[in-house]
Amino acid sequence: MSIKLLEVELTDKDEIVVHLRPRLLRGVPAEASQHARGAAKEALMAMRTLLDVAIKRMDVQEKPGVKGKTRIKVQ
Repeated sequence: MSIKLLEVELTDKDEIVVHLRPRLLRGVPAEASQHARGAAKEALMAMRTLLDVAIKRMDVQEKPGVKGKTRIKVQ
């Protein structure tokens, strides 16, 4: 069994789950702690980029003026 500071999981439902355990940095030498925090920050910044892309995609799908289906009665 290994204990990880940061773990990123891709589920079978195409979900990304991030587990961050900063308390594991207690008692670690300062230099190692700084590197681990830097790595965690980089992972969070990568997640922010992914979230930005997802938000942009949602904005494109929600174009103003488009309100879904319109039913037209034909005689």
